[in-house]
Amino acid sequence: MTAWLWQHKNWPNMVWQQQQLAPLLRGVYDRLGQLKGKSALVENNAEFSLDTLLANIVALSAIESEKVDVYAVRSSLARQLGINDKSPVKTDGSSEGLASLMRSAVTDLDETINLERLLNWHRWLFEHHESLIQKVEPGVLRGEAPMQIFLGLLHGRPFILKPHQEPI
Repeated sequence: MTAWLWQHKNWPNMVWQQQQLAPLLRGVYDRLGQLKGKSALVENNAEFSLDTLLANIVALSAIESEKVDVYAVRSSLARQLGINDKSPVKTDGSSEGLASLMRSAVTDLDETINLERLLNWHRWLFEHHESLIQKVEPGVLRGEAPMQIFLGLLHGRPFILKPHQEPI
């Protein structure tokens, strides 16, 4: 078994294996139905959706050791989703970018996830990011070197190595 999906012998020409995936997908759809049923019981569905999306952004940012202005991101999300925010606060490019990415991911479901869309998400994430040690050019692919992700800013060895750009 390979450590990385991109190192698999059939990458990127993977084959759908219906027999292995069907039971798993049935379970996912069953749980999705349960979740939809529970969410229908919530009185203020828009507020619930807003807080759920916000919780996802905060949790995903925490995984990357990024701190976000929760109130600014909430205001950005509310505005972009057309939800009346009872206490809007001043937003910035970073909160707008995070909100734009989340809104796009959950509302533009009919759009194809292609390189243009991925690079747009990348631009939204990094266009207003000023705390990076190494400058990231938003909305473009990295160069030929493999990407290295370090665990914390002070550790000297890579935690995750990503593939070279070519096989992607």
